[in-house]
Amino acid sequence: MTSIATGEGQAAAFIAVDHCSAECMGIHASAAATRHEALEPVWQGVRRSFGAFGKDVATGLKIRHDHGSQYMSRDFQRELRFLGAESSPAFVRAPEGNGCAER
Repeated sequence: MTSIATGEGQAAAFIAVDHCSAECMGIHASAAATRHEALEPVWQGVRRSFGAFGKDVATGLKIRHDHGSQYMSRDFQRELRFLGAESSPAFVRAPEGNGCAER
């Protein structure tokens, strides 16, 4: 997630990036930076890559994220497990993942 200043105030932009190809897999902007908003680009990427959305459809996928409250929340982690994806928190003080998204 990154914040963007707009004419109407701050907006949160959530981005899912394929770290192998650097391709944007999903993007979602919102005035609220909630854990549910953070899931939208993940869902977009899962649909795009696996052609469907459902239990265990993304088995083997690793989701790299920072230690932000949205990504560490019980709801976000539960959704990753439902999809069959593995949570892969970045190392503390390693902002490279956010840098890829912001680029």
